[in-house]
Amino acid sequence: MFRIPQRRVIFSPRVDHQLNPKNTLTVRYSFTHADIADAGIGSFNLVSQGYDSLSKSQTLQATETAVINDRTISETAFQYNRTVGTTTPNTLGPALQVLGSFIGGGLAPEVDGNCQPVLDANGNPVLSNISSIERYQRTLLLQNMGLSPGQIRALGGGASQFTLSAGSPTIFAGQFDLGVFVGDDWRVRPNLTLSLGLRYETQTNIHDRRDFAPRVGLAWAPGGASGKPNPKTVIRAGFGMFYDRFALANTVTALRYNGQVQQRYVIANPDFFPTAPSVATLASSERCPHQVAFGNSARNCVRPT
Repeated sequence: MFRIPQRRVIFSPRVDHQLNPKNTLTVRYSFTHADIADAGIGSFNLVSQGYDSLSKSQTLQATETAVINDRTISETAFQYNRTVGTTTPNTLGPALQVLGSFIGGGLAPEVDGNCQPVLDANGNPVLSNISSIERYQRTLLLQNMGLSPGQIRALGGGASQFTLSAGSPTIFAGQFDLGVFVGDDWRVRPNLTLSLGLRYETQTNIHDRRDFAPRVGLAWAPGGASGKPNPKTVIRAGFGMFYDRFALANTVTALRYNGQVQQRYVIANPDFFPTAPSVATLASSERCPHQVAFGNSARNCVRPT
């Protein structure tokens, strides 16, 4: 059993200070440090696939509450949040994925003890389903025998796909959002209260600036108008519009996959295993009209995604 240690430190002090009889200031600071060593290990992921995940988050909140009169209270809130996260892999070499949990190799010729195709009565190769782990084992065996990539693939070996991601490992994104809310409770009758409110929200990283959200609420106490000070039943109803904020993580994802920060190259049926081409070689072959050659392979065209 492989254990994955996780360390988390949280520090969150809070200060409440009454400025005067009508104004109160609340300041809160929160710091979170999370460190997970050897994350990502488990299932079919070996120890070499692990990585160290480190994140630090700081949040500063300030709220000022003012009692304007017996019926009006004003509250102003401010929040600043900063989060930094890093991911460091245990190894920097290429990853090898063998899908051994299902039949993934497709049809391949059966081979005898000398790795020669088994033929039927008509002289044709006998085909059978092989798993991905069998395809990988057959590839290593045929490579050790000195066979060419074309011969290895003809005997059911060879890699099915090569994927490489390149670009800048660091992404920075910021966001500013603002929310304003105004509300009032109006006692229409002794047993009927009407609540009206309006909230406006806006933020950067999106183009919509019309996020007005009205709120309406009713509180009705049957029989409360007959002089009963504490009615036993209150019926409430309300309507409101609410907006979900566009998370900063969505902006980070959009920046990562904008085609400039990160490039992803995919080659089907590569014949250069286990040698991986460099990023410079892949980048110079982005605009190949039909095909590009790597080693002994001249069938695959690099297509960045």
